[in-house]
This record gives sequence, C-alpha cells and structure tokens, in this order.
Amino acid sequence: SPHMAPYGGVMITCDLSRDLPALLRVLSTADIDTVIYAAGPPGDDACRLVMPYAVTLHVDVPRVLVEEWACPGRRLIYLSTLLDPQTSVYARLKRMGELWMLKAPGARVLRLGSVYGGARLNDGVVSRFIRAALESPHRVGVYGDGTQAILLAHMSDVTSAVQRALVGPSPRVVQVFSSAVSIIGLLDQIEALTGVVFRRELQGASTSQMLRRYVADGAIHRHITPIPLCAGLWQSIEVARSMAGTPRG
Repeated sequence: SPHMAPYGGVMITCDLSRDLPALLRVLSTADIDTVIYAAGPPGDDACRLVMPYAVTLHVDVPRVLVEEWACPGRRLIYLSTLLDPQTSVYARLKRMGELWMLKAPGARVLRLGSVYGGARLNDGVVSRFIRAALESPHRVGVYGDGTQAILLAHMSDVTSAVQRALVGPSPRVVQVFSSAVSIIGLLDQIEALTGVVFRRELQGASTSQMLRRYVADGAIHRHITPIPLCAGLWQSIEVARSMAGTPRG
C-alpha cells in the first residue's frame, strides 16, 4: 500500500478464512518483523450474521499468529475495542483474541473507541450521522433516549498510538479514544457545524445498536493531545462533502 510506504510497511488484504496458510508462508519467508492485526467484521450484528467467520477472524487467527509466527524479535499489535464484553458479542470475541495475542512476547493490544476521521468515511456512527446531515431528509435513528455515551477515536490518534507501540515502551494494553460524548451531544455538534436540523427518530430501547457500554480498564493513551471533537467532526464533514461533491454552507 502506498500509504504505508513512508513507514516501510506493506498492507496485506485477504480472506483469512481461506488464505491463512498462504499468509503465514508470506510472513515467515518475507522480511517482516511486525504484524498489526486489524480484523472485521465489526459490530454485533455483523458478528451474529457470520459467527463462524467472526470467530475465525477474531479468535483463531490471533491463536495461529501466536503459535506459528510470533517469536522473540517479532512484534504483534492487535487492534481491539473498548466496548464492554458483557454487553457486546463483538467485544467478547475481541477479548478472546487479546488473550491469545498477549501470550506472545512483546505483543501490544490497542483498545479503540469508535473510529472516525481520516481520508474517507467508514461505517461508524459519526460517518452515518454525517451522511444523514448531507442527505435530505436528514433522518437519523436514536436508540434509547440518546443520553448514552460513546467513546470516539480519531484516526490520527489511532495512528499515533500504533506508532508509539512500534517505536517506544508502552503498556501491553492501551485504551485509545479522543472524545467522550452522548449521542444527543454528537448530533447537536454536527447540526451546529453543518447548519442542518436532523429528523431524530427514537428507536426501541431493546435494540442494542447504541446501548453498548464501554470499559476503560487499560492504560490511557496520553502521550499526545487528542484531536478535539469539533475539529475532528469538521474534517470528516469536509471529507464527506468532497466525496459527494456537496458545496459548503
């Protein structure tokens, strides 16, 4: 990947349910001393939909990397989640993967908030709200009463945390987030930045989409000043406008 070139890295994309043996051969024969493992599918709904595949990605692959590739001198960085494993299937699978990864010498686990920012929109809550702000009729679903908090991790802060794990001493488990905000507060800020008024539709509290809890039980990533939420949202809005060809204002 050209985006990884400045760091001397290579991005490998593959279907690990079929290509894991081939990936291990590449890792073992090439001059690769570090693996940063970031796996989907993210979220509870996706995991339930393809549970065997989700178990392979989040549990089996970490086990194989530790048992068949990791050794002194090689580094593993595992991107996990701050979601509470007691309320999130996705988080439970990630925690199982963490247990395997932490068996490797020198492995690091980065537990991330909901990631947003960067050069494109993803499928996270911030991106969904921004798309709704730029597309009429500006309808958004709010699960529960909207007061539940969400932890957001700007992509630049995630990148900084990965770099710190690569080049300097760091705790084995690190929590990475830039901002904590309620769903209503997030919508209010996006409205203020875009000038739109959302059509907020309250959804049943039985839906778990926005009712997950977060657990902050690792060392906090504090070596940088996090991107302020307002600045991060504005950058993401500008990215979305550029992609959609939408003028400012």
